Amino acid sequence: MQATTIKIEGNILHELKTIIPKEKTLTAFVREVLEKEIRRKKMAHAAGVYAQFLKNNPEEEGWLKNWEASELSTPPKKVRKRKSP
Repeated sequence: MQATTIKIEGNILHELKTIIPKEKTLTAFVREVLEKEIRRKKMAHAAGVYAQFLKNNPEEEGWLKNWEASELSTPPKKVRKRKSP
């Protein structure tokens, strides 16, 4: 894996030092921020793809609305099994 050095100085470094949790290093904090941003961008892209999917498949959107309207706070009723003759 290739290592990369990023120079952070001035106001950005000062601001980072005021928000970094005491138990984290600057490197660990910056890595976490970058990972969260990457994840956020991927999720935003996936949301757009899914929205386009729903637009192209109205029956799926109908099923989704039915699911959202379903009563999920109570367990389903148990179905009695019939005894075989």
